[in-house]
Amino acid sequence: MRHQGQCVLQGFGFISVSIIQSLKKLLTACSVLLLCSCALLEPRTVPAPAVTPVKPIVKAKSKPKPKVAAQPKVAIVLSSDSTAFTELGQQLKAALKTKGVLYNLQGDVSSGAKILKQLDSQGHKQVVAVGLLAAQMASTLKNKQVVFCKVFNYRDNDLIRPWMKGVSMMPPADKVFSAWKAIDPSLREVGIVTGIDQSEFIARARLAAKKHDIALVHKVVRNDSEFSFSSKALKPSAQWLVPDNRVLSRTVLLDVMSHSVKNGRQIFAFNAALLKLGAVASVQAVDKDIAKQVLSKLRFSMGKDALFGKNIAPVHKLNIKISAKALERLDLNAPEEYKTAIQ
Repeated sequence: MRHQGQCVLQGFGFISVSIIQSLKKLLTACSVLLLCSCALLEPRTVPAPAVTPVKPIVKAKSKPKPKVAAQPKVAIVLSSDSTAFTELGQQLKAALKTKGVLYNLQGDVSSGAKILKQLDSQGHKQVVAVGLLAAQMASTLKNKQVVFCKVFNYRDNDLIRPWMKGVSMMPPADKVFSAWKAIDPSLREVGIVTGIDQSEFIARARLAAKKHDIALVHKVVRNDSEFSFSSKALKPSAQWLVPDNRVLSRTVLLDVMSHSVKNGRQIFAFNAALLKLGAVASVQAVDKDIAKQVLSKLRFSMGKDALFGKNIAPVHKLNIKISAKALERLDLNAPEEYKTAIQ
């Protein structure tokens, strides 16, 4: 029995040793696993990305803009206080806004010297001369550009130069004859009496008349006596009166108008005041159109030696006024498009 007990105890001892050894192995494995787990749980250190230093942006200092010199103002010189000049002067000044300065000769030649000095002292580079007296004064200027207007006899005064040109004061002949033909469809001939050196105007008028199947009869005279005689002797029963002050005095004008009324002649005149004296119509250029042509020449000529464009720039619009009394007297009728012009 004792031997058997010892064997049993020895068996238990063997088992205990085996269990202890297994436990040691298990503990060792667990330690390894624990160490591995801890290693996995440790945060990994990620290297920070390389940072490129940012250079500060330095704005370049803007260069100051060069100052633009103000353009010299345009001088507008009127020959006198005549409505024909002052109204155009106002049109020009309005179109130029703050860039136009008005001067007025007041019809006095002696005031020209004073205004010439003013034009120089004010630094005007461009001048608009309204009327013959202003144009004559402006023709003596130096180192300036001049555009004249409201001048009929520009050749007599040698007003055409490379730096001096004009705008026609005569209305567009094509529109004049178009209106005349509309009022009198039977019109076949029109007479014009002028002084010398009006070949350019007559050539344009003749071409326009032909377009409307009208023959133009032109007579050249040297003085007002010849003007009166030639006007009364005209074959055509219609006459276009033009403002040639060299050969048309007030006395002769009244005489020619009286003769025309008595003889049933149609007169297209250059001024609305002549409607009261028997003219059928007055035909004139439009001031706004004249101003537009003047400023066009100045604008395209700025900074140049010579003036831009033709020696005499034509205008394109017609200002027509028609006498109701003359229409009735001559048994004429104005079509609907001209009804608003009747007075």
